Amino acid sequence: MSPSDIPGFITDEEGAWLGKAATGKTAVEIGSFMGRSTCFIGTDAVSLHCVEPFCGQPVPPPPGEGVDFAVVRQNWHRNVERMGLSDRVLLIELKSVKAFPALVDSDVRDIGLLFVDGSHYTADLRGDLLYISLLDIGGIVAFHDYTNKRFPDVKRVVDEWFASAGADYEPLSAPGSIGAFRRVPV
Repeated sequence: MSPSDIPGFITDEEGAWLGKAATGKTAVEIGSFMGRSTCFIGTDAVSLHCVEPFCGQPVPPPPGEGVDFAVVRQNWHRNVERMGLSDRVLLIELKSVKAFPALVDSDVRDIGLLFVDGSHYTADLRGDLLYISLLDIGGIVAFHDYTNKRFPDVKRVVDEWFASAGADYEPLSAPGSIGAFRRVPV
């Protein structure tokens, strides 16, 4: 089994890029769904903390597009186990704004990769930005769906953040719909 065999919304190219960015680092992923990106990142990371409440987006999906998140949760656990990552992948089953204090209390610091792919709505994305404070110098923050016109809040919120924090971050080239930035020494 490989991460490519797991259903999800990131491409193989995006997954490979995330895995390379996580190599030898502590990583945090906000939004894991069935674990496709989790397994791409977790294969190469020293440790990976996944923040996933298994409850979906705050706006209900259109009729006929509902998801059974009990099944999604089971698939996530099964996929992480099948990939042999259970020893270095930790699930925090909370919404990201509630998970942040728990992560801070657990002394997770010096994150080398932060992958943000949870809720794609303004209020939640602004909460996700709290995690950037845990990035190590040289650490990368990557936002999925940054260039996806279906989710305009992602680009708008990230661009607002970058406008205020830009001197401390440099944009990176990333594949697909990923917008990525590296924390630089001040």
